[in-house]
Amino acid sequence: MPQDSGIISVTQPASGEKMNQIVDSLRWTDSVRHAGGQLMMNQDYQGPDLFTWSVIVALAFLAFLISFPIVSGKIRRRRIARQIALEMDLKGKELDITLSGQNSFYRDLSAEYRQRFLWRLLHFMSGKKFEYVGIEAADEIPVLVGAAAIQLTFGLRGYLMEFLDTIYLMHHDYYYGYFQTPFQGHVNSRGIYLSWINFMKGYENYSDAQNVGLHEMAHALAYVNFYGYGVEDEEFKHRFSLFSKIARPVFESMKSGTPYLFDSYAATDYNEFWAVSVETFFEKPQEFYQQLPEYYLAMCSLLNQDPMKKTPILIPAEAG
Repeated sequence: MPQDSGIISVTQPASGEKMNQIVDSLRWTDSVRHAGGQLMMNQDYQGPDLFTWSVIVALAFLAFLISFPIVSGKIRRRRIARQIALEMDLKGKELDITLSGQNSFYRDLSAEYRQRFLWRLLHFMSGKKFEYVGIEAADEIPVLVGAAAIQLTFGLRGYLMEFLDTIYLMHHDYYYGYFQTPFQGHVNSRGIYLSWINFMKGYENYSDAQNVGLHEMAHALAYVNFYGYGVEDEEFKHRFSLFSKIARPVFESMKSGTPYLFDSYAATDYNEFWAVSVETFFEKPQEFYQQLPEYYLAMCSLLNQDPMKKTPILIPAEAG
């Protein structure tokens, strides 16, 4: 009878030599155990060889590399959340008074949205360095400048503009590089540059669509998302491409001489058209909608907010 699964069936007496073979075979069979569907030798088993151990160690290290950023990121976010909560308790009332007096957008928010605004503002400020050029530092400067960024990104998930970690404050108009015309603000890879006097004028008159703070933060938002090297918001970039299908024809029409409510500077190039549109969107929303309803709604969709509404965020889930 043939062998079956390593078990020997004896049907007739065996000679002495044959019996020894049977005993040896039974010993071999007894040393085999079935574990998890695999055969393992209990006797003479030496464990994994060097190659196997190398693979195990390599996989363990790979798992560590994958999990470490996730775990450390969670720890960092919790630490930041605790820090911001502490600062909210210490500075919340003072920040509320400052912004209520000098930022029209913030003043019109509900109590719930004001808390959201302050939380984001403190988070934004914690990641920025403020450099003062020809102007003395003051507690209100980072608050008001940061508030312009939070206003623009209030309906977005990405609001930190992490790629640009320095904000430079000049006292008045300034010259930059080889340009012969003075600047009120600009953005480059080193950071965000602002003229403080012109920044304040933008919020003192909140109905003329001249707001250097919103203008430069619009440039900064575009810069981070299209040149940010790893910190881009892919959702925003996708929506911006959809937005441009509506915006670019308006820009081309304006370049051809069609008058719109936008400042003439918007016809300079598409980047300036975008930034000037942001100023107009927040400071003249009714006029914007009446003249260019499709373009206004495209801007609402892009930024996920509508300045004409008391509750500006359109889809809370998309704002994070």
